[in-house]
Amino acid sequence: MDLSFSPDWPAWFCYLIVLFFGLLTGWREIVEKLNDASEVWRRPSTWALIFLLGVGPIALFWVLDRVGALHDTSAIAAAIVGVAYTQILKGDSGYKAPGSTSPIWNFLSWWRDRVAKTVQDRAANNALAFDQVVCERLAAAPTLDAAAALALKLTIDPIAFQTELAAKRAALAAAAPPLDAAVIDYKIAERVYKEIRTDPGFRALMISHALIDQAVVDRFFRPSWPPWITGGVVVAGIAALVVLGIVVDRTGIGRWVEREYLVVRLAKTSGTVNDLDRTSARLTRMVVSQPPATADAPAPADFWLRPLLDVLDDTTLPMVRVEATLRIFLSARDKGALDRRALAERLVPMLRNTNVDARRRIQMGLAYLAEGTTSDAFDKEKQDGLMKWNPTEGDSIVTVEHRIDMWRVYWLKAK
Repeated sequence: MDLSFSPDWPAWFCYLIVLFFGLLTGWREIVEKLNDASEVWRRPSTWALIFLLGVGPIALFWVLDRVGALHDTSAIAAAIVGVAYTQILKGDSGYKAPGSTSPIWNFLSWWRDRVAKTVQDRAANNALAFDQVVCERLAAAPTLDAAAALALKLTIDPIAFQTELAAKRAALAAAAPPLDAAVIDYKIAERVYKEIRTDPGFRALMISHALIDQAVVDRFFRPSWPPWITGGVVVAGIAALVVLGIVVDRTGIGRWVEREYLVVRLAKTSGTVNDLDRTSARLTRMVVSQPPATADAPAPADFWLRPLLDVLDDTTLPMVRVEATLRIFLSARDKGALDRRALAERLVPMLRNTNVDARRRIQMGLAYLAEGTTSDAFDKEKQDGLMKWNPTEGDSIVTVEHRIDMWRVYWLKAK
């Protein structure tokens, strides 16, 4: 499916889109499967089902991105996966989950169906218990007459309904052996209640006509916890988020999470060009914004630069991402976040990368940092040889280690 027209947004935002549409689709599924979904929200199993319907599309979105079926920065693809999650698993969509992952989806589908069946059964049993209690209340003599009068008002054909009630009572009374009067009244109450239920607001209608109490409805359909507890949970949740935000801000957890997220995006080989530009620009801003290093304290820029060394050490990284990483690394010179010597000291060990193209680019970066400097440990000829060294496939481990040693000696006495 060609979604090149889709906006390319940050991945974390696209995952939120998947979650939103997954939850929306889950809500629709619950409402469609249950005739009366008003009371199912009071059950923990319903929220477990919503959780599954929200997490399932996120997992599928991640898998489809990993196999290259879509990009996790595509906003339209995120919306499609969130809405058409079940169709994708069934193969009724342009996207298809990898066949090797089918046991995972089969288990999630079974679990979801199991939870949905539990929700449906409990809702049906609850509604049946409510109907039985109501019929018991309506079967009482004064109440039954009032209920029959209300049913006559609600029925489409009062004459036919009244005739049906009379015939039903006569048939029950003529049974042999004879039925107890309470049984006859209960059966008549069931038929009367069935007619009253044809009105959409039948519960409120029965309460207003004093046929049942509000407590009966609350017993079966009110949330398990009182409203003040719900309000307290909401307030506590908001307060917890505020406290969490303060803790994250003061402890630096937020910076750590952002750094790890950006490093993952930088090293993501299947990412889009837009995502790479967005990621490298953000990392560059964070590196350049750091204060200059001092003699008695670690360089603040190292917080952002040290993980980039692991990225440069990845032998599978495409050259466009190696160059983007070096660009971020060298940007530390802009406002003196790190001087040339410190940058070179961090880059030198990366020459051990077994990818020759990456090693060449690292060597070019080191030569660039050395421009305009000299070293007391090297004469001009030796220095030129180090600067012009061009790594090749035939370089042995010893050759590479020798060059690393030379660069370290060079910067040790550089000026």
